[in-house]
Amino acid sequence: MRTLVRIMAGAAMIALLPGVATAQGTSSIAGSVKDASGAVLPGVTVEAASPALIEKVRTVVTDGSGNYKIIQLRPGIYTVTFTLPGFSVVKRDNVELTADFTATINTELKVGTLEETITVAAESPIVDTQSITTRTVMTRDVLDALPTGRNIQAVGIMIPGTTISVGGGGALSRDVGGTGSLQQSPLQYRGSPDTVQTVEGMRLNNLCANGAYSGVYWNDNSFQEISYVTGADSAEMGQGGIRVNMVPRDGGNQFHGVVFGNFAPEAWSSDNCGSPGFVGGVAQPCTRKELAGDLTFNPSNRLTNVPVTKKIWDFNPGVGGPIAKDKVWFFATYRYWGVNKTVADSFFNAATQIPGRYVRYVADTTRPGIDDGHIRSIVGRISAQVSAKDKVSYYHDEQNKVRGHWGIASTVPPEASAIQATPTSFVSVSKWTRTQTSRLLFDAGFAVYDQEYQENYQPDVFAVNPPLVTILDSATGKFADAWNNPADHFSKLFTEQFAANFVTGSHSARFGVQISQAKWRLAQQYTRDVQPVTFNAGAPSAVTLRIPTDRSNSIKNDSGVFAQDRWTINRATITAGLEGPRPAHRDLV
Repeated sequence: MRTLVRIMAGAAMIALLPGVATAQGTSSIAGSVKDASGAVLPGVTVEAASPALIEKVRTVVTDGSGNYKIIQLRPGIYTVTFTLPGFSVVKRDNVELTADFTATINTELKVGTLEETITVAAESPIVDTQSITTRTVMTRDVLDALPTGRNIQAVGIMIPGTTISVGGGGALSRDVGGTGSLQQSPLQYRGSPDTVQTVEGMRLNNLCANGAYSGVYWNDNSFQEISYVTGADSAEMGQGGIRVNMVPRDGGNQFHGVVFGNFAPEAWSSDNCGSPGFVGGVAQPCTRKELAGDLTFNPSNRLTNVPVTKKIWDFNPGVGGPIAKDKVWFFATYRYWGVNKTVADSFFNAATQIPGRYVRYVADTTRPGIDDGHIRSIVGRISAQVSAKDKVSYYHDEQNKVRGHWGIASTVPPEASAIQATPTSFVSVSKWTRTQTSRLLFDAGFAVYDQEYQENYQPDVFAVNPPLVTILDSATGKFADAWNNPADHFSKLFTEQFAANFVTGSHSARFGVQISQAKWRLAQQYTRDVQPVTFNAGAPSAVTLRIPTDRSNSIKNDSGVFAQDRWTINRATITAGLEGPRPAHRDLV
């Protein structure tokens, strides 16, 4: 019901607001037209036609220098047609556009009749000669073929100059096959943590930690392609680093579907411990030196087990098509994926717990702890051609993530870990574009990222240990009894943008305003907790009494006015941009 309410609210938002800005996430076709003598030809009608365009055809006219430019084109396959009275019609087929790319198509027209059409067979341009933007585009075919985890970090790490940093819960994973899909490691480019995640150009990660964290686990099947911009971005982006722009799938006039599935059982994983593993249900010890290749036995280096993947799964079907042919289209996809794996040296406590009394931790090697979790995502996208000039669309991703033993580690047994839940987690992107004339285009939009995630106690700790007490034995480094950091995290981001584009053949300008507002709140509601009581080999040595806290860590405003101008003179393209000052961030505690 909550999902339905949000989707209905998003649909109403389309009617009330001018939707989401396509911004710099789209592509262009540009070039010059000359006659057989090399003289420039003004007044040539240039049409770009593609199923990727809901209006089917976009038309411009060459300027006095014989140049043209068609902007705000969605990725796809295009046919470009050049027409001028007294000259033969020239048609260029199979021009493939990817995100954030300008395809240069220069053409020569010969004197002839209008009935004569010359079709030029040539490969699509692969070098953008009119932009200094550095970008790597992962098309749908590439994304489907890569044997990595299906997330933007696992794909982006393959770009030269990118690295990953420690994420939530200390995660640092180069995800291969989905083993790290439950915790994302922030993507960095040449040391910069300013990784901005966008859907159709609209920012959708909060402003804390320089935008390094997102919390959104993107539904891979909902995107047509992903563009990684690593340098020389447009003036409207207020950050450096890498920008990850995700282009959603459209429905189209024909029904179509796709299903992705992935499953790996425990039998397919290996154990590099060098020991027989479990014999009769009991873990057999190995040594850390064995892991390094040295089989010399040293009892002080005992390691009871190593992490083993129990199972990995990913089920991701999708379907799209027309709601009303040539007017309204949809694409919907569902994704359910997860990972269960053991954690080295983490076992349940075998010692019988006595309420109000500390019983030292004794590992039950017959019951290894399992780091278990799953994520569900439901995505819907609706696009509509409301007039000959106006298009609106709405994208919504509703998610639910559960980690059954959050924080489990060699020093944190399963009963002392947390349950991580996400009562609220969704993103929504609304968009409006208008082709006022062949030279004047508008786009505007509104995007929301809203998430709440919790770190709760395991349910059985209330039965054995009231009031809640977390034990830390400094002799072994092990926690026991209860999770020591219960918390409720709230993150919200609202992004609004309006922009106008003015284009002639040789000149294009874009100017507008973008506003991003983020709020981050942390609530820690301890329940008569003593967190932690520190023991040393069974003798108490210290105690900490915690009181509840509820604070707003940050309320930030990242806004700016921008203008960008691009001139093409012969073979030279000059790009200049200006961005207004952004207000300082405000931190409230």
